Amino acid sequence: HRGVAGDRITHDNAGVLTRVPSSAASLADAVWIDLLSPSDEERAEVERDTGLRLPTRARIEEIEWSSRVSLEEGVLYLSTPVPEGIDWLSSAPATLGMVLSSKHFVTLRFAPVERIAQLLRGSSERSAGNALLKLLDAIVDHAADSLERASAELEGVSNSAFRSERPPAARMAGGSGELHAALRKLGRMVEGISHVRDTLLGIERITAFVLDGDGKERLVGDT
Repeated sequence: HRGVAGDRITHDNAGVLTRVPSSAASLADAVWIDLLSPSDEERAEVERDTGLRLPTRARIEEIEWSSRVSLEEGVLYLSTPVPEGIDWLSSAPATLGMVLSSKHFVTLRFAPVERIAQLLRGSSERSAGNALLKLLDAIVDHAADSLERASAELEGVSNSAFRSERPPAARMAGGSGELHAALRKLGRMVEGISHVRDTLLGIERITAFVLDGDGKERLVGDT
């Protein structure tokens, strides 16, 4: 059973399929198609209506860089790690897959990424290439905001742990517990920063691949 609500198409016991613009009469007319935890039915529907071959989850989550960017028969296949949710400093890592042709931009993900959902809600994109660029820009902006917040939080941890105005005796009395708490928080933040760094590195490599070579045609030809 399938239901349609605005630009979102939902399947029972499946994920969510979103199309942009919402006025597109069919998936064949959509510029950006986003698949969240897609079922086999959804994947087959998109492939049938767009003529594109969608990568499997295993292919999207490949660690080797050579498997994360490729150009096959004029279609770009890209993937990059992106943290889940909205708070990237405390989120688990996920992977975003992207397929770009001259007419369609398809994103595949297997966990909610709020920044992508926000971009989809406000998008009326008419160009597949522009949709990719706006998504990459939004990811970079969110990553930069996350790193800026991390810097402020690290300064707070440092001030609390090492620059307390309490007398030395008082610091010694409660120092062990406070130090352990600060170290735990620091460890969580370092892990979050590492995830954000991996995302930025993935975007950097995608940008270099797309703009340096045949991949650029996918952006120039339809913008």
